Amino acid sequence: MSVSDTRFWDERRRHIRTSIGKWQGARDVLVRGRRLLGDLLQELNITQLAVLNITGRLIDKPLALWLEKTVFFTSYPDLRIWCNQLGALAGNGQASPVAATAAGVLAADSRAYGAKAQYLTVLTLSELKADHDAGASFAELVARFPLRNGVPSISGFARPVKVADERLDPMRRFTAELGFSPGPYVRFVEGLAEYLQVHHQADMNAAAYACAFLMDQGFSAMEVYRIRTADVLSGVLACYGDLYDQPAQAFLPQICTDVRYQGVAPRALPHSL
Repeated sequence: MSVSDTRFWDERRRHIRTSIGKWQGARDVLVRGRRLLGDLLQELNITQLAVLNITGRLIDKPLALWLEKTVFFTSYPDLRIWCNQLGALAGNGQASPVAATAAGVLAADSRAYGAKAQYLTVLTLSELKADHDAGASFAELVARFPLRNGVPSISGFARPVKVADERLDPMRRFTAELGFSPGPYVRFVEGLAEYLQVHHQADMNAAAYACAFLMDQGFSAMEVYRIRTADVLSGVLACYGDLYDQPAQAFLPQICTDVRYQGVAPRALPHSL
């Protein structure tokens, strides 16, 4: 299309074009070609509907339950977690729960935590597994990453603190209980984790396992990002409610002497210019 060819935009002037959904007034709502109230209301749970809206894909109930259960591992009601701190500060300032939620979700849009971290993990695992399938050893794969505190900095294989991830074994158990067998990506991350345990006293975290599982179910990196965006919601709102009725400045109050300045030393201003 040339710069002067404006047909694409001309066809869309004053028209909204979509294949996703449409409200039909007093009749029903179309969602991806299906009736929301006439069909989907009776057939689907909220997670199935969300994934259908987000990806256009109708997943079965065991996979929807897996997605619901894994939110247990991504939204602890702990005031020390930075997205929850935004919720607590919003609550202590009596902001709206919507504002607290928006701030908390934005705080979790991070390379280290939350949905974006899972997006990056999917991209990393996809590249690593392709190279491993092409003949690269685990040692060669790991050598690409810088060490942080003696541990290779691989997305999905690190935590803010160096402790075992308490979520892994429960996640493996309920995945098996739901009838899922390890697929190629899960087997790959298990093998990579075993190598890291032997050579670096490190392990994967729950994000690597969860992302590998979702990759085995056919989800792309961007689909994982979109599906997991609101995972931190319940922890943020728990901390919001915890501080809402407390006195002002109840959450992490500070006085001036709590701030330790380490910048440039004070300088004298010249008397004249």
